[in-house]
Amino acid sequence: FSLQVQKGEAYFNRSQNNVLEKVILFTGRGIIYDRNKKELAWNKRETEETLVPTRTYLSPGFSHILGYVSYPTQDKSGKYWQGEFIGKDGLEKQYQDILHKSSGKIKIERDAMARVVSKEVISLPESGKNLVLYLDSELQKKIIEEMEKSFETVGAKSGAAVAIDPRNGGVLALVSLPGFDNNIFNRGADQKIINELLQDKNYSLFNRAISGQYPIGSTIKPFEAIAALEEKIISPDKKIYDPGFIEIPHRYNPQIVYRFEGVTPHGWVDMRQALAVSSNIYLYTIGGGYKDQKGLGPTLIKKYLELFGLGKKTNIDLANEAEGFIPSPA
Repeated sequence: FSLQVQKGEAYFNRSQNNVLEKVILFTGRGIIYDRNKKELAWNKRETEETLVPTRTYLSPGFSHILGYVSYPTQDKSGKYWQGEFIGKDGLEKQYQDILHKSSGKIKIERDAMARVVSKEVISLPESGKNLVLYLDSELQKKIIEEMEKSFETVGAKSGAAVAIDPRNGGVLALVSLPGFDNNIFNRGADQKIINELLQDKNYSLFNRAISGQYPIGSTIKPFEAIAALEEKIISPDKKIYDPGFIEIPHRYNPQIVYRFEGVTPHGWVDMRQALAVSSNIYLYTIGGGYKDQKGLGPTLIKKYLELFGLGKKTNIDLANEAEGFIPSPA
């Protein structure tokens, strides 16, 4: 009477929970291809019985671009408290909503002998869509090869390179060295290896191509030239002598002279020639002014760089250090 009548409903619910099992149907994550349909990231099942596929990456050389995922996670009882793949970095994170849709669920009923009595589909799995990049994987590998050769020559340990199609801005290659093998983040990965990577003094996880901060370099020169023309600072045909360096006396103490180097002497150059040979001296002159040539000055350079969307981090700080003279690093 106590078991069947007074507590019957409670025990019935418990018994139902004991025989009903919800099973997640893990779907394939979208494949990532390069421009030539070479697979860069795909799914791999060790056996047909494997419930959770392994996300596998082409390696080495693509870790910073592709990123990695976190896997569906079980508690001690074997129930999944995270039932989806989640992109944690790179393209896996950026295109999470495209690469992954949703897993499915099945309700399975078993008898006292654990035999399957019935199955009921709660929701069907929805596969993610594939992603085709503009990236050329062979070019990526070639750039890595050449950079590593250069590292041996100059004794460098890190660097970055980006190859962009000038016709449309498409990224053909994006390299950050040193890299890492993003396959180490797979399920059952060696935590010791991951810890070593996290403590790496060369910061292999750091994507230098998109997160590093570098001097703006010679890319500033066309914008500086446009600013000079717009402000009528100089005629494009006027020639300036480039001896390979320029010397600027201190504003208040002429005994102190700042010397700014060019890459090589270019002689007399007009604006077209200066841009063609990337003459530092010509651009130094129209940037800060020199002798009889008027210069733009920090305020106007800052104004025009911001008009071109180059942000507020320009060479203005260098200008202040040089007492109003604007060097433009090669």
